[in-house]
Amino acid sequence: MRPTKRAADVWDSAAFSSIFLALGFFCSQAESTLAHTQLTRTVSRLSDKGKSRMTYCKTCELINRRDSNNAPLWDCIYRTQFWDVVHNYQTSLPGWLVLVARRHIGSIDELTHEESIELGILLRQVSMALKEITGCTKTYVIQFAEMAEHHHVHFHIVPRMANQPENRRGTNVFGYSGVSEEERVSEEVMNDIAMKAQKILISSLSLADEKESFKQE
Repeated sequence: MRPTKRAADVWDSAAFSSIFLALGFFCSQAESTLAHTQLTRTVSRLSDKGKSRMTYCKTCELINRRDSNNAPLWDCIYRTQFWDVVHNYQTSLPGWLVLVARRHIGSIDELTHEESIELGILLRQVSMALKEITGCTKTYVIQFAEMAEHHHVHFHIVPRMANQPENRRGTNVFGYSGVSEEERVSEEVMNDIAMKAQKILISSLSLADEKESFKQE
């Protein structure tokens, strides 16, 4: 006959089994908690970085520079209550101007009635100024607000020259933008265009204001 286990032996075996199971459970829980904590911290860091990328706006930074009177002439051609007129600083096409909303908005439907009225007037006046300065046949008006760090409503007002190559017409005009520093319009040329545009806009818009005032009287 096989000897039977004593009660103490049975208790010891059961007790040790329970202890090992408990230790295994707590270790598993500790590892799970640690892993969860590490995952939470990683997600939090990524979320913070994502928020930083989403909230940073280069366009707003440039507006603040204008507000501080630290912008060069080409980046501060004409300012109204709601819009800034500037020269594209990454283009090889002289006269590529940009109309920038002075408050941060991501889409056109967010414009107020007053901003919309001023926008319409400026699109026409800036286009007229570019015709006079560059001799272009017309202007392209484009709005995407999709470029990284520029998710901010702004309108490209681009001179379409009479001799513009076929491969630079329509949306292909963006082949003139985002070029290397060596290809970009020089600051001297941008400032020269800015000075001429500023003079025309001040004159034409002041005259328009006077006419409007006269009508109201």
